[in-house]
Amino acid sequence: MIGPSLEEISEELADKVTIAKMDIMANTQIPGEIGVKSIPLMVLFKDGKPVAQKLGAAPKNQLKGWLEGEL
Repeated sequence: MIGPSLEEISEELADKVTIAKMDIMANTQIPGEIGVKSIPLMVLFKDGKPVAQKLGAAPKNQLKGWLEGEL
């Protein structure tokens, strides 16, 4: 649902962030390690550690604003 928006944001903020999507059905261990309880969930990592999360779908401008505010 938020995939197209994330692809656009990835291009717009390419010099600041790397956006990666994960199939939690194929990677069952990782979601438990980072505390995924519901999807969609965006997790911002800095220096390899999760530092912020945003739960739920949102319009592109809200997703981008959240990322920019956390950077």
